[in-house]
Amino acid sequence: MKFKFTLPTAFFLIFIFAGCSTHLRPLGYVAVQPYAKPFQKKVTQPLNIVLMEDVRDSLVMDGGGIKKMKVSDFRLSVIDGLKSTFSKNFQTINFLGITPEKGLVLVIYRIRPFWKVGGSSTSAVLAGNVAVPVTSNNSSAAFQFESSLFLNNKKIQVADSQTYSDELTGSATPHKIFEDGLRITCETINKMIFTDEVLEKIN
Repeated sequence: MKFKFTLPTAFFLIFIFAGCSTHLRPLGYVAVQPYAKPFQKKVTQPLNIVLMEDVRDSLVMDGGGIKKMKVSDFRLSVIDGLKSTFSKNFQTINFLGITPEKGLVLVIYRIRPFWKVGGSSTSAVLAGNVAVPVTSNNSSAAFQFESSLFLNNKKIQVADSQTYSDELTGSATPHKIFEDGLRITCETINKMIFTDEVLEKIN
């Protein structure tokens, strides 16, 4: 059976579907497999990682171009993502509740995800015999993070930046976009923290 929509009817349906919910489907634990460039040899000194309170366990992800999304088990997703990243080059990785004064310590002060508009695309919706252009924003998952690396209580490196997922809302689901953004964040922290100069200091 074929249905014909008049122009006012088409706009009414677009309005109804766009406004029927203010939130996306909630997202729980996410497992990611970040890439880490191999060191010449694995570091024997244990890497201690401390996640501060601003790495929240539950949050609401919002921003431009997409609806809000509740995220739970975020700390566990971050912990497992970082562990997967650093275990490629460190023999021992510990996640601690307090910052020790001795040893190699990576402190993650903050990781905050949000939606970021990254351009737009236009498609045509046929209403009767009239093609109506509909423009939609393409959003990425942005992650703002702040971190520092300490060696025996002396700061030796800082990584404060903002990453963006490669995936956009025009080509993937919000959950996949979030997962892609978290993967890139773990990779970026690793790349910014463990430079060649830092490796010389800790080896």
